[in-house]
Amino acid sequence: MRQSSESSTLFKRWQWAGLLAALLLILLAAQFTRQHLGQVCLNADRAPCPDILQAEIRIRYHDSKATLNSICGDVRSNACALRRVRWHQAVCDIHLLRPASAPLLNHEMNHCRGWEHSGDSPEAYARPWQLNEHLIRARGRLRGH
Repeated sequence: MRQSSESSTLFKRWQWAGLLAALLLILLAAQFTRQHLGQVCLNADRAPCPDILQAEIRIRYHDSKATLNSICGDVRSNACALRRVRWHQAVCDIHLLRPASAPLLNHEMNHCRGWEHSGDSPEAYARPWQLNEHLIRARGRLRGH
């Protein structure tokens, strides 16, 4: 009878240890995510930002402005980055009108890396970019950081 009592106690210890380990992992992940969310990318209009989102990136070129507009939904733009993010998975499709410049591709790549500008003007693009908190949280764990 004593052996079954010890087994029962040992099982309860493992349950507590597992629960505490899970809580510790959750707290560490939350702290890690909080550290990244305060970051800015200073020269996003001219240089690559750190790749926080770690999305699979696919680039598609279009010869027709009408086709691009139907995909991107903005008649003013010559490119867009469409991101789909789920837990531990991110895909980013960049759509560009031919011919596309290197700065335009860099701009869209920075969106795929998880960054956003505030406003739609050259002045807004030149200001520091912020991380898109919703995408980063939806992504789950941040690989490589």
